[in-house]
Amino acid sequence: MWNRPMTSDEPPELTDEFVMAQWARMAPVIDNVVRRIDDPDDFVVEPRSQLAGDDADSDPYQVSHCARACLNAGVDHLHTAKTLLIDMRLVHAAGDYSLIRGALENFATAFWVLHPPQRSVRVQHALRWMVKNFKDQDKATADLGLPNYRPVDDNVGTVVAIAERARCDTSKLRAGYASTPVLQYAEEHSTATESPRRVRTLHFF
Repeated sequence: MWNRPMTSDEPPELTDEFVMAQWARMAPVIDNVVRRIDDPDDFVVEPRSQLAGDDADSDPYQVSHCARACLNAGVDHLHTAKTLLIDMRLVHAAGDYSLIRGALENFATAFWVLHPPQRSVRVQHALRWMVKNFKDQDKATADLGLPNYRPVDDNVGTVVAIAERARCDTSKLRAGYASTPVLQYAEEHSTATESPRRVRTLHFF
């Protein structure tokens, strides 16, 4: 499978055979997660849980809604890549990497939102995600003359007011968020990977 012996801390060579073997190993897991995402009774917010408290402080832009949207998007990207590579046996020059990057960015964002131990930080991260959505939405719709159009500053102002009520640090709120710091946060804090060297192999996506 590999061209030369490797030490335990050395990442495997990314040959076509190795990559396809990893996808085949992950395929049933991905299919199972898709079924869970499709189940409205799965991933529910338990009453009186920390997440329920987060939702109360971030209403109407609940932390759980933000995390679920990111998880859904990540699973969608990953399942699309799996369908193309495993089910249809189609390998693209660039499209597969875009799908994998989309999955990584969305999963990392969900982790970035849910991981901090402080409620005010979790709420702040979810609201920064919402600000980014409002800004992206405004770029796409501001010039369309929609009857229900609301200026982005009004939407962002509403989010800032919620953050202030939840005693969040609002210094970064109006800027939204960017994917690179979020991925760096996930790489620093997540224990899901076997070694930092293996994480770094993902950066070319």
